[in-house]
Amino acid sequence: MIEKVDFNYIGFINEFRNKKPEISMEINTINKKTILVSGGAGYVGSVLVPKLIAQGYKVKVFDTFWFWDSPNEYIEKLGLKDNSNLKIIKGDLRHIEDVKKAVEGVDTVIQLACISNDPSSDLDPDFTYSINYDGNIKIIDEAKKAGVKRFVYASSSSVYGIKKELNVTEEMELKPLTQYSELKIKVEKYLLNAFDENFKGVIIRPSTVCGYSPRQRLDVVVNILTNFAFNKGKIKVFGGEQLRPNIHIDDMADLYVQLVEEDIDKINRKIYNAGWDNLKVIEIANLVKEVIGDIELEIEPTNDNRSYHVSSEKIKNELGFVVKKTVKDAILDLKEAFEKNMLPNIDDDRYYNMKLVKKILGIDPQKENVSKKSIVTGGAGFIGSHMVECLLKEKHKVIAIDNFSNGQIDNVKIFENNPDYEFKNIDLSKEFDDSFFKNTDYVFHMAALADIVPSIKEPIRYHEANVTGTLKVLEACKKYNVKKIVYSASSSCYGIPNKYPTDENAKIEPMYPYALTKYVGEQYALFWNKLYKIPVISLRYFNVFGTRARTNDTYGAVFKVFLKQKLENKPLTIVGDGTQTRDFTYVTDIVKANLLAAKSDVDGEIINIGTGKPQPINYLAKLISGPEYPIKNIPKRPGEPDSTHAETTKAKNLLKWEPEVSFEEGVKIMLENIHYWKDAPLWTPDNIKEATEDWFKYLSPNQ
Repeated sequence: MIEKVDFNYIGFINEFRNKKPEISMEINTINKKTILVSGGAGYVGSVLVPKLIAQGYKVKVFDTFWFWDSPNEYIEKLGLKDNSNLKIIKGDLRHIEDVKKAVEGVDTVIQLACISNDPSSDLDPDFTYSINYDGNIKIIDEAKKAGVKRFVYASSSSVYGIKKELNVTEEMELKPLTQYSELKIKVEKYLLNAFDENFKGVIIRPSTVCGYSPRQRLDVVVNILTNFAFNKGKIKVFGGEQLRPNIHIDDMADLYVQLVEEDIDKINRKIYNAGWDNLKVIEIANLVKEVIGDIELEIEPTNDNRSYHVSSEKIKNELGFVVKKTVKDAILDLKEAFEKNMLPNIDDDRYYNMKLVKKILGIDPQKENVSKKSIVTGGAGFIGSHMVECLLKEKHKVIAIDNFSNGQIDNVKIFENNPDYEFKNIDLSKEFDDSFFKNTDYVFHMAALADIVPSIKEPIRYHEANVTGTLKVLEACKKYNVKKIVYSASSSCYGIPNKYPTDENAKIEPMYPYALTKYVGEQYALFWNKLYKIPVISLRYFNVFGTRARTNDTYGAVFKVFLKQKLENKPLTIVGDGTQTRDFTYVTDIVKANLLAAKSDVDGEIINIGTGKPQPINYLAKLISGPEYPIKNIPKRPGEPDSTHAETTKAKNLLKWEPEVSFEEGVKIMLENIHYWKDAPLWTPDNIKEATEDWFKYLSPNQ
């Protein structure tokens, strides 16, 4: 390994500004590789690029330069004017020709470019997806085609979500909370699959980077507190006991240099955390106060108690990488930058990712704080309550409607103290005051009677709830010009499908009143779209499962049956031989599809929502209770398909939607919450036979 240059960035810039000769950037580049830094004009990239050049590498910088007036300003500020080892490519990850030009003649790619941080990413999910996923996939594919040997990908420690464990290691389950972290995981998976004998690389999950950079950020915690302390004389801390992992920007850049120089086979396909200073927010605030001096420190309570400690033992043990600088050093560097007026006009949008992205997207600051208003029918139900939770996190004002025919009060109690939440107990099939539909952006119509077995006994009741109720909602939406309706349809309309995987054009053949009424409701919604021009999109769900699923006394969903049987140590009742498969789709993925549908420009479409990966019922039984647990096979039911298998191309293409929660992960979550089903009825072969008597009576082929 080539010995690193001990590099102080502020000192380096000052050397170049004063034209002092102590640091030479024209180091011998014989046998040196060409490195592409995608995002090289960003916060970390602007520190990394001079370090690479100081090590003798030839560097290509690929960037949009959104945060600079021009590439020339970037070159001047970095002190790299007329440097023969630097090549600038102003371009965009979304444009394939720009990407091809960037990767040409390159040995190593360091992929930093993305829309960075959660708030910026959430401003426009489609825009973020086009860069953080589609753009990243383009550069991976083109790098591989161009013969790039080494690919270093900057992921994020945010992929872990909230963890109770003291030390978060690379092996722990990933639980992304935002689109930003979801897309980081998707790119990680894609890249790992792309690696082969000729295309190798490594993935880094950095913690929050802090300190001074020529492309400064003042929207990360250490930098925020230092800025306010130095320039306002006051800092405010919300909570303070939360742990936050950090890494100095110089150490982060040094790590990338080391990954360029490491034996590629040693690091190939490896994933490493990078974050050393795991400090409480109040500890960071006190360090800022110590460095800056006499400032006012105000502490306020917070509901955000997320706290996590990222472990970097793996990278220390395997690569010998340890940091040289601390959070205090970052604060000192920022103080020096402020004192030397290296960060003029601290309110400049370029210091704040979210402000700059809003400019790029053309978001009017005067209108940005106007909350969306959404209505969720069936809001106390299984899927509906998850939808309400998601929308509240999205800062929507939410009205949940339910009459508790299926929904449960416990599902929505958690929202009672949220000022943006309102509940209305309404039976939509009856007359009701619909004035609350006024000024509504989105209606997520999820209210329905949903169990199959009772629909055979009570078809009129199902028609009233699922068809008449839908008509009443459509009329209210028409009356008050609702901007978008997302209708929850059912894949049961396909009956026993005539093809697998089953696409949206498959034959419609409902086998029982529930399936028929959901299909009729869908057709009404699409007809209202065609005739009255109400924006509608219909999502056909495949076998939704997850927490808060119904615990009522009707026989139905397999999870409800199995989980109660496990709680009571009773045999699992498996219909038929258990080889039948179901396209189980986790509830949060269903919710995400609804949100994407509402935000999209897609109109008048029917879209399947499923994983496209059917799972055998026998495998489900094994995951729930283990291979040795007793089972009881009961007669196969007529009118039930041997498989449900969604064709999801439309969902991927039109909504940019793909499931994130695997079947195994979803089952694990269900088992962790198994107590939820303690009051559910216990189903045995005898009472199942009694409950399904009408099923066999009316659906048997000999009837």
